[in-house]
Amino acid sequence: MEKAKVAKKFFKYNLTMSMQFITDFFLLWFFTDLLGVYYIFSAILSVLFSSVIGHTLSKRYVFDKSKKKFKESYPIFLGVTIVKLFAIVIFLFLFVDVLGIYYLLARILTGIIIVIFMYVVHTKITFKTDFE
Repeated sequence: MEKAKVAKKFFKYNLTMSMQFITDFFLLWFFTDLLGVYYIFSAILSVLFSSVIGHTLSKRYVFDKSKKKFKESYPIFLGVTIVKLFAIVIFLFLFVDVLGIYYLLARILTGIIIVIFMYVVHTKITFKTDFE
């Protein structure tokens, strides 16, 4: 497989996941700072809500060659999102409660850690496509 195709697909994936992350980040802030929800619960809500955006954008713009329909790919995507959610909660707890990092900065650091892992999982499992 051509390196340029892999780079292009990875770029598109990062662009769509950035949109999901922006939504996630905004909702995290909204639930925590404006509604007074504990940051861990806010993170859970924001990840679950923003996963709909992530799936829609990924299916349409990144994994558009996938033959899986929404009803086939979204449950897998949501399952992967739940695994990701556990990682987010663990990292947030470690960064905020153990290391004392501000929760929004901790969420950015957590997002950076998780992005590559999620690309590989969605490429190979959720949408079953090649790195092209």
